[in-house]
Amino acid sequence: MQFRNTIIVLVLLLIVGGYIYFFQAGKPEEQTQKLFNLKADDITGLVLKYPDQEIEVNRTGGGWRLVKPINTEADAAAISTLTHEIADAGIKRTVDDHPASLAPFGLDKPGVTVVVSTKDKTLPGVEVGKNAPIGYSVYIKKTDSPAVLLTSGGFGPGTKRTVSDLRDHTLMSFKPDEVSKLVIKQDDGEPVELDKQQGVWKIVNPAKYKADAERISTLLSSLSNARIDDFTSDKPANLAQYGLDKPSLQVSVFSGPAQARQSLEFGKKESGANKDDYYVRRGEKPNVYTVHNYVFVDADKGLNDLRDRTVLAFDSDQVEGVKVTGGGKSFTVARGAGGKWTETDGTRSPADPVKVRQFIDRFHDLKAETIAQDSSANLEKFGLNSPNEEVTFQGKGGRILGTVKLARIERRNENDKSAPARVDYYALSSTGPTVYRIFEYDYTDLIKTPEELAAPKPTAAPSARPTSK
Repeated sequence: MQFRNTIIVLVLLLIVGGYIYFFQAGKPEEQTQKLFNLKADDITGLVLKYPDQEIEVNRTGGGWRLVKPINTEADAAAISTLTHEIADAGIKRTVDDHPASLAPFGLDKPGVTVVVSTKDKTLPGVEVGKNAPIGYSVYIKKTDSPAVLLTSGGFGPGTKRTVSDLRDHTLMSFKPDEVSKLVIKQDDGEPVELDKQQGVWKIVNPAKYKADAERISTLLSSLSNARIDDFTSDKPANLAQYGLDKPSLQVSVFSGPAQARQSLEFGKKESGANKDDYYVRRGEKPNVYTVHNYVFVDADKGLNDLRDRTVLAFDSDQVEGVKVTGGGKSFTVARGAGGKWTETDGTRSPADPVKVRQFIDRFHDLKAETIAQDSSANLEKFGLNSPNEEVTFQGKGGRILGTVKLARIERRNENDKSAPARVDYYALSSTGPTVYRIFEYDYTDLIKTPEELAAPKPTAAPSARPTSK
């Protein structure tokens, strides 16, 4: 019995294989014939008819618009990909001119029917069936012909699009260089307002400060490049379920000559495992979307995040002398005749000009991690009443260009004596009362001894060897 069943299975496989060979492998491919005799740019309209819905997009001026099942802007990149797949599709071969049944090809119930329109006419629809059992191909049939055709396997998946796939995923449309005003409001806090004046960003509210141009540029680039992950609701009945009745973060940008406003409100994070999106809403629109976590992180900036974190602003080229004190050391390096640097720590010895320049530039480029305090009160808690190092930069004639104090302080957990101490690093400059917290690597690189700036000592010439007579 088992042997007979095996024979039956083999016979069936031979029949199926012969069918495939006869209808596919046995016929030459017609590589030059195109499914549609047109270019992607010729397409002015598309209808994708699925068993459960119909999607229609039309070209409007220089762009595309969804008109079914909703009326909204379409995603230009997604439509471009789709129109090129349609225009480039070719007919590999005719499988059957008059099939007795369409079911074997999946064409009795097509997965999708594609209807293409140009400015002059609407072309016969193309019904998409199953993937062919051999080769990278899919069965298709035109609505005005009974013949079953084979086209590239990419055509089938390429035409299976959702409304979300074809909608415009642009979150905010502005050019970062054209933004002249930025307002950020965190929770119930006071808004932080920034203006760009003569190409320079400044904080104007709640107080006047220099702004960090690099962080502002990163924030604006992140918002302008952000994409909508998902279209949650076009007509939300209850914003509270998304945390958008009281947004945790609101960002408004004003751009162009008319200072057109675009605002973005962040709600709560999506619930559930592996969720990393935030609910958002454009202040000018009712729709609720989701965006990736990084958009929130880049935009969630407060006053101290946006302030200029330069510890000491000075011109490196104007420095003629550097005095270093603290930690039981005191020495000075000064530029002398011919631009040579000399180090004084009780004796006069040459300093390495490259190391000195690097030391000066490190202070010039020093950016704080954050602002710890905006006054000079209670400096002892930052170790700045007795700093580990104090560096003063002098210009010509001994003119003081600025001073920076550096401190390292350990903080122990009073509730857990066994826990390791947390170490923080701080800086205070002569330009104001602001206390900056700096990175450990900056602090370590800025603490110098006289030996670390000294010029390398010349190596002694080897003594002459006695010659044998």
